Amino acid sequence: MKWKKLQCLNLESDENNRGNLAVKSTVDPFDFQYYKTLGKDHLHHGRWEKAVEAFKKAIEYNPNDAETFKELGTAYKNAEQTEEAEESYQHALEVDPSYAPAYCNLAILARGRFQFNLAEQYYQKALVLDFNLTAAWSNLGNLYWTMGRIDDAFNAYREAVLVDPEFAPAFLNMGKLYYAQGEKELAKLSLERAVELIPEPAPARYSQFYFSLAQFHDDNNDTDKSVPLYEKGLLLAPEDVKTWRHLGKAYANQGQFKKALGSFTMVMELDPENARNYYETGQLYYHLGDVNAANTAFREAINLAPRMTDAYYDLAANLYEQGDLDSAMALASQAMDLEPSYDLPYYLMGMIWLAKDDMPRSYKYYERLLEIDSTWAKTLMTHIESQ
Repeated sequence: MKWKKLQCLNLESDENNRGNLAVKSTVDPFDFQYYKTLGKDHLHHGRWEKAVEAFKKAIEYNPNDAETFKELGTAYKNAEQTEEAEESYQHALEVDPSYAPAYCNLAILARGRFQFNLAEQYYQKALVLDFNLTAAWSNLGNLYWTMGRIDDAFNAYREAVLVDPEFAPAFLNMGKLYYAQGEKELAKLSLERAVELIPEPAPARYSQFYFSLAQFHDDNNDTDKSVPLYEKGLLLAPEDVKTWRHLGKAYANQGQFKKALGSFTMVMELDPENARNYYETGQLYYHLGDVNAANTAFREAINLAPRMTDAYYDLAANLYEQGDLDSAMALASQAMDLEPSYDLPYYLMGMIWLAKDDMPRSYKYYERLLEIDSTWAKTLMTHIESQ
């Protein structure tokens, strides 16, 4: 992308006149605003390529609007064309060196490339130009957290809420950082404040505010509080796989296995290639007493992830309970081959050989459990002694 070749209405192409763009170009406000507004609409709805086209058209009518270059850069960034995005942000600053949002977006690009020091410099330049950029303060806090500069991160978040006491993302990030530092009460207060500040109507991205507070309650074994928060988040983002999965786990922890199964059914519809989803669904079917459905789910998990030892073991354990000892043995053997230090398959093999009335072979698996220092050795020996 070379903006030296912009085709602007009535723009003289002589290189000697390039410093007089604002004077030499004829600006049609209607067409410029039309394409700029169209670009923003495409951007809002995730139509990145169409947004790029619209913003480039707007620039043809007015190459002197820094915001349009910035928005073009954002469209490029979302389309994963980072070089074009950076060039667009730099053009925004050429048009208006005091345009702070361009520095913020350059900082985001730099952070994505792990150029943390450069990202910090860009944020600092932005804040020198406009101290009241709350998002810049909050994002700078995130950057400092990534860099391990915890005190600086807290200070940046505090600056954000001093500038705007109702800036919810800063409270959210501060709450997460407090929790990571073991400050549970301060984390709770910050996360609750973030949720209180969710606007009405709320964009889908605010579902993560509910999610973060719900996770806090989950971690503290309070599913009565986490479940309603997950449900509120799904009202904003009904296709958020992560929230459906955590809601399902919260239901399961409450013993509401049918509701949990409903959540995981949604998870599998939204993310059908994830083996872990099938494995956890199999566990739910088992708790509901439908062992055959559980086995089907475990087999699908193995098909998608042939090295998932938990799925091999759980399927083997179910088949053992159903009396299919040979199939159970084959699956337990595969689990041991995949993960030799995994103790449960050895325990199960010991139980299978006991069921086959072969105590010497069962005892060998007891010895193996002792070798890997497993607490299941004692349990297996109890069964051996009771024979």
